[in-house]
Amino acid sequence: MTMVPLYLPGYTTACLVAALPALLYALHRFLLPSPFPNIPYDKDGARSLFGDLPAMLRKGGQAPLDWLITRAYASGAGPLSQVFLVPFGRPVLLLMDFHESSDVMMRRKEWDRSDWSIDFLKGILPKHQINLKTGPEWKAHRRLLQDLMSPSFLYDTAAPNLYRSVEKLVALWQCKADMAQGKPFDAAEDVFFTALDGVIEFGYGEGFSHRSIDPQLSALRDSKTATTTVCQPATRDGQAVVEFQQAPVDDTIMALLHSADAVKEVGQWPWPRLGWWWYWSKPSARRERALRQSLNKHQVELAVQRMQEQKDKSGSFRSAVDCMMTGFIIAGHDTTSTTISWGLKLLADHPEAQSRLREALRDAHASAVQERRAPTHSEISKASVPLLDATIEEILRLGGTTTFLERQCNSDTTLLGHHVPKGTLLIMAQRGPSITAPSQTKNASKSYGSDQAAGGSYQVPNWNEDDVGLFKPERWLTKDDKGDMVYDSQAGPMLSFGAGLRGCFGRRLAYVQLKLLVTMLVWHFEFLACPEALSSYARVEGLTQKPEYCYVRLQRAV
Repeated sequence: MTMVPLYLPGYTTACLVAALPALLYALHRFLLPSPFPNIPYDKDGARSLFGDLPAMLRKGGQAPLDWLITRAYASGAGPLSQVFLVPFGRPVLLLMDFHESSDVMMRRKEWDRSDWSIDFLKGILPKHQINLKTGPEWKAHRRLLQDLMSPSFLYDTAAPNLYRSVEKLVALWQCKADMAQGKPFDAAEDVFFTALDGVIEFGYGEGFSHRSIDPQLSALRDSKTATTTVCQPATRDGQAVVEFQQAPVDDTIMALLHSADAVKEVGQWPWPRLGWWWYWSKPSARRERALRQSLNKHQVELAVQRMQEQKDKSGSFRSAVDCMMTGFIIAGHDTTSTTISWGLKLLADHPEAQSRLREALRDAHASAVQERRAPTHSEISKASVPLLDATIEEILRLGGTTTFLERQCNSDTTLLGHHVPKGTLLIMAQRGPSITAPSQTKNASKSYGSDQAAGGSYQVPNWNEDDVGLFKPERWLTKDDKGDMVYDSQAGPMLSFGAGLRGCFGRRLAYVQLKLLVTMLVWHFEFLACPEALSSYARVEGLTQKPEYCYVRLQRAV
């Protein structure tokens, strides 16, 4: 007898419907984060398809890295934990220990620039050396820029150009201080413009005539009704402040400024490539990119012409564009201005430290005091003022300008005794435990890394846990064999410029600019404390970690 198969049209559909919940549950389980074994993590984050992002977003008002550090520190996770920042992606490791971070950056060759970082910055710095993996191409790009960090360039070309922009800021703030009459005003934009003008001065020289501080200064000096048209009383968070109207700035300068802001926008996306696609879809972004490209093309043409026709008497070229492109323009001014913004807050909130620094500067530049003038760029660059170096270092340590340091392993490896698979992204905090807070590594000498054996960062002593979070420039000073106070760059843990082969290339230039800015500002002004509501140390993350507020209350220093 022939068997006829039973066919029910709705049977297959019914089976699928019945199995759907199980299939969806299996898919849900498959898409959940897969933690690495034996490394601490937040259990709630592991139960969410979007990992730690929902909890991070619920903590609005706190910068993401601050939130991660605070949570890891409060949970007692220790120096190494894992976080789930990329939906449907592998975990990211968070390392909060100076010594182990130094080991990774200085001696562990399996750690290199991460794919995530390259994607994150490729929209504005696609081929800059900062955004390349270590290798022949990176070395070639680095060689093209090496002359920019030579003492002759820093002191003969960069310093005088940077000094001019600082002089303009001093003049601008003298006008504003007189008009504000002791009330606070927002200083963030002025500091940002000054740092940008400084980099433009030595980066493009006379080939680009526009600056951003000049229009602001002209508006204050030239307006006969400045007190009513440029300077207006206002309130911020219930506090009386003065608002100064911004004078128009050249479109190309604004395009340079907005290139750094773009990173902040893209940083809101867990997938950088998608973020850049969205950003460049905007007509305004494309217009600004065209302006930057036109500027760069013109500056390169001028540089070639100078190389062929105009060498100065020393045989060196007159501007940095002869050797570089916009890496310093985009990144350099943002990091310096952010550091100074933190410095203004810290000095205003610590008047004793500010007074000691002013006294040390005037002792070091006695001839300038006697002649009733400010020290020159040459005098500032050549002077040895240990307390100035210590103050800058303490501002860098507590300010934490860089968002974070990152690396990615190009082979399976270990970290603090834990197995780490190839391709894992590592975030290293450059503030928090062991740097600005007590260490979470109780027995640092038992590190599993090679740092101790190499005698590297373990030669750097840990900070005193009782005052590690305080602003204390003297922590960087020690006495030499003669009993004189000297600056000690290895006094304790700090990672503001990273470390090792991929440490910040512009570190020397940053110190030159910071010395000029801090010296000239403290020389001319006394920074008075602002009301508590305007003195928040909350952070806003972008290309750098800016303070939420940067108000100053000035009076001329006697």
